Amino acid sequence: MAEQLENNEERLCYAVAEADGRVVAYGRLERFGPAQIRHVAAVALGITPALQGLGIGRALMNYLLDWVCSAPGSRITRAELGVGADNLRAGNFYASLGFELEGQRRRFHRDGDGRHGPVPRSVRAIGRSEARHRKIMG
Repeated sequence: MAEQLENNEERLCYAVAEADGRVVAYGRLERFGPAQIRHVAAVALGITPALQGLGIGRALMNYLLDWVCSAPGSRITRAELGVGADNLRAGNFYASLGFELEGQRRRFHRDGDGRHGPVPRSVRAIGRSEARHRKIMG
């Protein structure tokens, strides 16, 4: 069990934002396990709608990306995330962080009515000097 937890420290990072004792936003970055794709991490981010646009998401994403660059043994060089095709605000936000549209997962997302929709998949290459640059610049 201790070995499993130790391994998670090199492949998983959570971050949350709280307000008035409640979690109002979260971020998660998890490296894939299989050896062939261990350099890739999946990113997820969620923010209470009323608090979007205040910089909370950017702060969480910067924290996650800094962790990737500084975590011992992480060796993550690619981050992936999916954004609903109709969520232009989120797509623009991720683009401002350097994510680029790579492709689309067809029939991946199902809405409340059971209809399938496409989910564009965005990716970002991650460089090792990135965390140092962000700390110096801001």
